[in-house]
Amino acid sequence: MARYTTNIVLNKPDDFVNFIIKDFMNKEGFKYKVYNGENVWQYGNGWLASPQFIKTTYVNGTITIEAWLKFAWLPGVYSGEMDLTGFTGALIKNALKEKINSLINLLQQSLPNEAGLNHQGTEVNDIPNRQNTRPREPIPVKTHDTTSNAKFGLIFGLISLLGLIFPLLGVLFGSLSIVYARRGLNSSKSGMATAGMIIAIIMIIISVLLWFLNILSNIL
Repeated sequence: MARYTTNIVLNKPDDFVNFIIKDFMNKEGFKYKVYNGENVWQYGNGWLASPQFIKTTYVNGTITIEAWLKFAWLPGVYSGEMDLTGFTGALIKNALKEKINSLINLLQQSLPNEAGLNHQGTEVNDIPNRQNTRPREPIPVKTHDTTSNAKFGLIFGLISLLGLIFPLLGVLFGSLSIVYARRGLNSSKSGMATAGMIIAIIMIIISVLLWFLNILSNIL
């Protein structure tokens, strides 16, 4: 198997690590599933690009992150594995590495009263008594903000206006806009994401109609 692999010592509570990973993956559009007997996060199914996979394992305070791409012959039909090096699929690989770095930064953030917790999330020298049987207060943590996706959604939506002249560009950039805008809908810039998505949908429809009319005019 050709996979990108990194090991990071965190010594953070399990529930914190699981929460950050789940929040990050959901916001980035990854789906949790069992693939070939492994619990992985998958993005894409091979329609526009190679599907991306991330696997995380947290044991004894150390997280192992594996990432790879699959060769997509048809949507849902994959073979082989690619790590995140090499020229083939370089843009997708670099984007995936940036996501992993963002995830690691979130996992490495400092937590309040961190010195009093071990990596299982239980207090060290926790002696049962009436005081520590009270429910623990929620700890505020920094989560993933998909603002950049919202911005790209709007940018690609505006570029899709070129579809009025070149229908193919309208479909291409409109599709990219929808992909990014969907990830940015839950960000602090959700308005930008919504605007980009609306423009993209309209331009895809117009571009397809113009494309069809051009073909029809050539036939007639």
